[in-house]
Amino acid sequence: MHGLFGSGKNWNSVGNALKDLGDVYLLDARNHGDSFHASSHSLADMADDLREFIHAMAIENPVLVGHSMGGMAVMLYALLYAEQEMSLVVVDIFPKNHDYDFKNEMEALSVDPAAYASRKEIDQAMARFVPDAFIRQFLQMNLERTPEGKYQWKINLPAIAGRNKLFDVHFTRPVAFAGKTAFIMGENSPYYKPEEEQLARQYFPHAKIHVVSGGGHYIHYTHFQQFVEIVRSEIS
Repeated sequence: MHGLFGSGKNWNSVGNALKDLGDVYLLDARNHGDSFHASSHSLADMADDLREFIHAMAIENPVLVGHSMGGMAVMLYALLYAEQEMSLVVVDIFPKNHDYDFKNEMEALSVDPAAYASRKEIDQAMARFVPDAFIRQFLQMNLERTPEGKYQWKINLPAIAGRNKLFDVHFTRPVAFAGKTAFIMGENSPYYKPEEEQLARQYFPHAKIHVVSGGGHYIHYTHFQQFVEIVRSEIS
């Protein structure tokens, strides 16, 4: 499961690297990618969607891999359905309420792509809000062509905009998930604080925590080979 503003195709390379281990599903969260649009967008919604997908596909003993928003969703799912057989790989997020500020990304995604003739022009317009070219390229994975040849966003921005408390799910439940869990964190990520490792183990007592040296929030891109090796070691 991908993070906010992402889609299942963010995981194409990782999915291909793991497909020899079993069936791999690259999910689009609601309001993202090719999934349905809805007015409600919360982690509880995504946990419900995940439950519906697992049931519909009759998946037994799933390995749930989630990055950022997707990591929060799979953690919540595991805590809600702790009696089920499953294992988790959580990427660069810990089980706590996070105070995120996505104003710049929201502004960049508010650029009207139909007003521009090329991706280069769209990129230049977005650069006023997001100077980091890597992040702009990530956001531009949400672009698609209309039948008329114009550009449009696939993401349902109105459903997400203004939801600063999207990740505020109150991890205060007296429930723990005793199954196999691995956290893969970026050493330099703003979401990794060593003192929060113990917090993770309060909810996931058997968790193994891997810290990727020099890694940031997008370690599944920037440290692809190392990331894949860690995942394989945890699920094979």
